[in-house]
Amino acid sequence: MATNLNLGTKVLLNPTSKGGTKIGRAFRGGQRVYGEQFPLPASSTGATESLVNGYTVVEFNGNGTFTPATTTTYEFFMVGQGGGGADASPTPSSFGGGGGGGGEVVLGSLTLTAGTTYNIDFDLSSIPSELTFAGITAHEGGGGGRGNNSSDNDGEDGETSGAGTGGSGGGGAQDNSSVPGTGGTSDAENGVVGGVYRFGNDGGVPHPTDGNGAGGGGGAGGDGGDSQTDGTGGDGGAGIANDWLGSTLYYGGGGGGYPSGQGFGGGGDAATSTLGSATLPRANSGAGGGGVNNPSGESNNSGAAGKVLIRYKIGS
Repeated sequence: MATNLNLGTKVLLNPTSKGGTKIGRAFRGGQRVYGEQFPLPASSTGATESLVNGYTVVEFNGNGTFTPATTTTYEFFMVGQGGGGADASPTPSSFGGGGGGGGEVVLGSLTLTAGTTYNIDFDLSSIPSELTFAGITAHEGGGGGRGNNSSDNDGEDGETSGAGTGGSGGGGAQDNSSVPGTGGTSDAENGVVGGVYRFGNDGGVPHPTDGNGAGGGGGAGGDGGDSQTDGTGGDGGAGIANDWLGSTLYYGGGGGGYPSGQGFGGGGDAATSTLGSATLPRANSGAGGGGVNNPSGESNNSGAAGKVLIRYKIGS
């Protein structure tokens, strides 16, 4: 005979002989609930678990596993690796680098099978980096274009695995022949592809006549900014908001273009002067790095690693 399990004070959950669960007696808002199935607690490795607004939220900032105890629908939110901001090449000059594009934001819901272990793989050792979970990939953003470099002044396109998918594009820069580079593009649909939402946008372009102003990287919530005035880079594109961890944070924002371009949605601000450093993008925001003019050393212009969030309710 099945043993009754009490979840809180309002839900009486009855295991079935086949290993499933059914509601024997439950109430929500004073009304009797029939025929619903609530998930039992899942297990995970490499994660931090929190209870926020009635949901169990499982947060991954690196490789791990998620094993549901009940076959049901789970919500998820993913952001891929941000693209790196670029620099001037081969030597510092008035031509700085473009901001990096934010990683692709992917969100929706999936039916996961009880007892199946799903891997969360950040794959940071591969180029490009691809963040995967349950057959879904969040792609890396494109790097910024290099200033003072005629062969590499275009912002990189966001990584993609087919139409409708992809990270945001990096910002373009000016070469030493006063030819402006283009902003990298994103193939993300900014809508539903294969049953999940995917977001990414294009990078901005440098100032059309003066080299001292590179484009900002694209963000999951909007295009990267163009450089409007000589001496100021374009701002990074906006990120996508998420409040599952209890406060509203933005993910997948673009990095600012050199000089002084602002990063948004977690993106890094560009350096303000030759040999200066960019501001680090927010950790695990999937945001792009800011542009710099400092090819001789590390300047905080790397993109941020991504994140995976899974959430579900137990009882009511």
